[in-house]
Amino acid sequence: MRPDQSMQMIALADLGRINAEILMAPDRYCGKIIELAGASVTGKDLQDAFTKAAGRPIIYKRFPDELLAANPFLRRLAELQDSGLLAGAADLTGLAREFGRLASLEEWLGGPGKTLFDAALNHDGAEVALR
Repeated sequence: MRPDQSMQMIALADLGRINAEILMAPDRYCGKIIELAGASVTGKDLQDAFTKAAGRPIIYKRFPDELLAANPFLRRLAELQDSGLLAGAADLTGLAREFGRLASLEEWLGGPGKTLFDAALNHDGAEVALR
C-alpha cells in the first residue's frame, strides 16, 4: 500500500476469540456476514509503530514500481489495494461494541507480536523458529 493508504488488520488472538464467540452462538450469528478487523492503519502508521517497537528508525516504503512490473502476483495485490478492494470495510466501532476491545497494532507489537517482531528484526538469514 502507499504510505497514506489505509488497510484494516486484526490480531490473531482477537480473530480466534471472535470466531470462538460466533461458533458458540450459532443461532445469533447464523446467516450473517461479519467482516472482521481490529484496526485501520496506513503505511505511515506502520512506520511509526514499527519505529517505536524497534527503538530505531524503520522506514516504510511501498514495493518499487520496477518490482511490481516484474512480479504479476505483487502487481495484482497492489492494484487491488489501490482500488480499495483489499483495504477492508469492517465496522470497527460496531465490532468493539459486539465483541469487546480489540488490540491495536501498537498493543500487538508490545505483547503477543513482540517475540515475532524482535525475531524479524534480528534475522540474519538463518532459519528463525517462530513460536
